[in-house]
Amino acid sequence: CCDTCSGFRSDLSPMNRDTMERMPLIPGCGCDNAKVRRIVDELNARKDGRGNIAQVRQQSYMLDTMNKIKVRIPVMLEHFGVQYPPDNATSL
Repeated sequence: CCDTCSGFRSDLSPMNRDTMERMPLIPGCGCDNAKVRRIVDELNARKDGRGNIAQVRQQSYMLDTMNKIKVRIPVMLEHFGVQYPPDNATSL
């Protein structure tokens, strides 16, 4: 194996109790760099996908909240007797 071992660390890796660091995951016998690269690439793609999905969900939530506020503002203005847009006398 050319005296090198190929592995990677992730949140799935077990924790070393002595050092409190993640131990590397070493697929197969540890000599297959291509296999490790494929696994790392797949995990990164999944991580990026989850991040994109979360961002879209957050944007959807924000748009929903803004639409609810947009409906409530005119009702509140009317309830409190606030003129909008204000006339010249009250805008200064």
